[in-house]
Amino acid sequence: MKTLQQLNFDNSYARLPSVFFPEQQPEPLVNSYLVHFKRRAAELIELDPEQVKHPAFVDIMTCRQPLPGFQLLALCYAGHQFGYFVPRLGDGRALLLGEVKTDKGKKWILHLKGACDAWIKKYRSRLNAESCRAEQRSRKMKWVNPKYILRNHLAETARRKARNDADYSEIDPLMTVLQNPFDEKPDCVRPTPNTRPPGYRLSR
Repeated sequence: MKTLQQLNFDNSYARLPSVFFPEQQPEPLVNSYLVHFKRRAAELIELDPEQVKHPAFVDIMTCRQPLPGFQLLALCYAGHQFGYFVPRLGDGRALLLGEVKTDKGKKWILHLKGACDAWIKKYRSRLNAESCRAEQRSRKMKWVNPKYILRNHLAETARRKARNDADYSEIDPLMTVLQNPFDEKPDCVRPTPNTRPPGYRLSR
């Protein structure tokens, strides 16, 4: 087992083209303290669990005193949104601290959840560079962003009723809304009953 200073970092993500990330310094937490520590997680990166008693442990993990191997990056991410693949949804998914490489050759990523400051900074910079007024920008955003989006559990409820009971009562209102999801349709929107979606289970 190793001390914090003995951890071996191999930051391969940082060697990717810069389009995959911006460098980002976190804003330090005020009066931060340890809430929970998992020994098994420490052992995975070959860190001596007793290092949790290090006086600077919390400051290191919250980047007040980053380790020399840390290379702080805001991770970009992509995905499907509103039926389309978006190659860059943002760069606030997580703040990468570094990639620990164990003596067995395994790699584990250390990161903090969320890094929205990087995205906000870029967004504000873009707004300042545009000549578009706020009212015009709002109209443009509403023009390309639908008012109504089909949720998975609504589609699954409609599908099961149609397949199992030949009941299309849930499909018809959904189709009415989705034929033109940009327009207001107050007559088609109704409160949903307080029931669980099909197959819904609480994760523990």
